[in-house]
Amino acid sequence: MKNKFISTSILIFLVVSCIGQTSDRDYIAQKIRIRYIPHPNTPPLEVIRIPVSQVLGSGYIFGTTSENGMNVCARFLKHLLRPVGRGADDGQPLLQQTIANTLRITGDSVVVDIYHDDQVLNAFAKTNYLNDPQYSDDHVWPAAWRDDTGPAASGSNHTAHIHFGENFAGGYGITEMRRTFVHEMMHTQDFSDVREHIWGRFRYGADGDHYGFELLPNAADAFGEGIANSMTYIYSRISRNEALRWFANNDYCVIEMPPADAVITSNHLPPRAEWVYTQVSSTNPPGAGLVSTNPTFRNYRVYRLAEMPSRFLMQNEQIIAMIGAAYALKIGRDHYFQALRSGNGRLFRVSTSAHARWFEALSNEAIPNGITMNDIRITSRASMPYLFALALADYFTYYRSNSLNDFKAMFENSLSEDWANVYWTVGKDIVRRAAPITLTGGRPPVLNVQQNIDAIATALGVTIP
Repeated sequence: MKNKFISTSILIFLVVSCIGQTSDRDYIAQKIRIRYIPHPNTPPLEVIRIPVSQVLGSGYIFGTTSENGMNVCARFLKHLLRPVGRGADDGQPLLQQTIANTLRITGDSVVVDIYHDDQVLNAFAKTNYLNDPQYSDDHVWPAAWRDDTGPAASGSNHTAHIHFGENFAGGYGITEMRRTFVHEMMHTQDFSDVREHIWGRFRYGADGDHYGFELLPNAADAFGEGIANSMTYIYSRISRNEALRWFANNDYCVIEMPPADAVITSNHLPPRAEWVYTQVSSTNPPGAGLVSTNPTFRNYRVYRLAEMPSRFLMQNEQIIAMIGAAYALKIGRDHYFQALRSGNGRLFRVSTSAHARWFEALSNEAIPNGITMNDIRITSRASMPYLFALALADYFTYYRSNSLNDFKAMFENSLSEDWANVYWTVGKDIVRRAAPITLTGGRPPVLNVQQNIDAIATALGVTIP
């Protein structure tokens, strides 16, 4: 689900060959099925298939004499599926490249439902189209899901889904629409379990929302949103830089307080003692946190990032996203996508620590040819790119891990002993010397994050792809 911490930044373009983009565009056309819901609030039920040929043609996409008020969605489909060019309605090269590479993670098809939701959704729309009479938004909020990721799923249906509407596309603009679609597409390729069997409808907390600057109670959802955001950060440099500034400035984060004991009991939720806020607030510092003046966050408390123990910072989607994007840009996009693909193989229908499996996959993918895990265990060498992902985890938690046990806790105590021990005994001091962070009174200085990432990559012998 697209989080509700919306940026207003603009797209940065990447120049790629027309031949490569034609291949990407064709792959997208093969893998997505577009459907249009023209009147969600009124019967009869109507879902119109929009063939790719209709997007490629010279006519209208959502009507015969006009776009029927679906102008931004129409332009978005042109950017996604038309041949690359410089015109306002031509294909966008980086959008097509990113979406095609994401689709290749599983190779599964994706159904894209686009709603004409200019009117507030009524009970008919929520029940018959969204399959949720309690749907809380007035219009269709962008979301994506798979049908086969839960531990009890049969695996017989590999179809994934995305939905959004013109209300969002028109309200936030075409740039945000492109960025949001990149985020949602990653959700369709992610096999990790969101632990709904543990959290139920509280998987994002009691209010059902998640924010870019929130430390989520459910680590599994923090991971899922984080890797989806990583695609947006790879795609949009401006979006990435906004998150980097947030980290560099030791900005604010929020933690939702757990609901009442009766709610916890009746919904069979994890006990109060296991919620992030309970654990953070019971330690001084950081203590109970600040009360927000924003009524949206009346059930949250506010902290500075660097106040947080490292294991809880890993429950923030932007921290995870910055790690993924930095890895992709330094180790290589192809390696990042391959790590996601291989990590999926250990996540399908298994409720394990997606954090740990992801970092293991990232580390394994960066091992140079001819080097074995046994070599890594027993030998320190000048070039250790396989420690880069774990170094990023250490750095983006302000080096708040003061022991090997603290470090393991960031990965739900599930990271392989080999990788945890090698980083802690061999990589940690190299990394922290290369890009030191000094906390004064518990606060770091303003950081030059990109310079620090470059220094860590150099210290570990990472070569730019």
